[in-house]
Amino acid sequence: MSRKSIRLKIFLARLLVVVMVVTSIPFYQKQEAKAAGNLLWPVSGGKLGCGFNCSCATHRGYHNGIDINGVPEGTSIMAAESGVVICSNNTTSGRTEKCNRGCQGQGNGHHVEIKHANGMITQYNHMSRVDVSIGQSVTRGQVIGAVGQTGNAYGAHLHFVVSIGGRHTAWSGTGNRVVNPLDYLGGSNPQPVANASIQAVSCDKYDNNLVPRAKVYNPNGQRVTTVGITIRDNNNVIASKQETMKPEGQYSHSSNIWFDCRTECGVTLRPGHVYNWQIYANVGGKTLYTDWIYDRTTGTEKPNTPAFSTAKTHYAVGDAVTVNWGADSNATGGYSLTITQTKGGTYTKTLTTSTANATSLAFAYTPLS
Repeated sequence: MSRKSIRLKIFLARLLVVVMVVTSIPFYQKQEAKAAGNLLWPVSGGKLGCGFNCSCATHRGYHNGIDINGVPEGTSIMAAESGVVICSNNTTSGRTEKCNRGCQGQGNGHHVEIKHANGMITQYNHMSRVDVSIGQSVTRGQVIGAVGQTGNAYGAHLHFVVSIGGRHTAWSGTGNRVVNPLDYLGGSNPQPVANASIQAVSCDKYDNNLVPRAKVYNPNGQRVTTVGITIRDNNNVIASKQETMKPEGQYSHSSNIWFDCRTECGVTLRPGHVYNWQIYANVGGKTLYTDWIYDRTTGTEKPNTPAFSTAKTHYAVGDAVTVNWGADSNATGGYSLTITQTKGGTYTKTLTTSTANATSLAFAYTPLS
């Protein structure tokens, strides 16, 4: 065998070894990370929202972590594993520390990165509060901040990222490999959030006005296009309003909606009267509705304006008349009609309906004596 052939075989053998080592690094990194991982879920009581590389509109088809939703802003965030803080950004607290890559919050908002012993890095984004500083050692389960919606976030949630490689996460440009956090998190994982829904929350009540309120839950970040309300008196629709959802709420994981019946819907309500309302929202092309909610305005209800079947200023003996004020099933008491005789002596007589929801009162005039 020629010397040239021997050198070629040695070169090819070395090249094969290099290829085997390089291609096996991610495998061993992942196995090492998993062995040392079993990461703690960083938010207790949360629910899994948009997943890794989900295609919801808020992320335009790319999502380098998972969203943990279903908890209010200010809920504690815990370190998923022990390690050292390599990035701490909290511009609202007045701290001056920055990552060595000079991060300013921006899209990921106030955030923390923790480097772990196995070369893994976990990142916690959109925080409302940061409780740790760069260089600080933290232990598994230690509170490092709170859930928020800083940066490019629609609604309070934690955007949780896991990367392998020992440097900052992939969006820092250092070549880390971002992985699906669900492959490294331990048990007791949050359950996926149910489908989008809308729920009635409350109603502000005034003498001539109601301000109904509802909350839209949109865990998968679908687009909320329109919202609206319908207001009824008994079964009669007296007002409705529909409008385009404001841009900042179109992809929010949760949004508060309210309507002022008088200023937005153009209807002045009666004091002390019961109305029913329903708020709706179009989420991802599907219209969702609250239940029909019954609320009474404040103040004392006044009866409808009466209408006389025979309109006269004075009635003679034998005249018959019916007074009608229309259906009002929400009345709290009976209606009454007072008849006063002004000629041939002053006498007064009052007739009262026997039920609260009576609609009319009939009488034939006879001299009161």
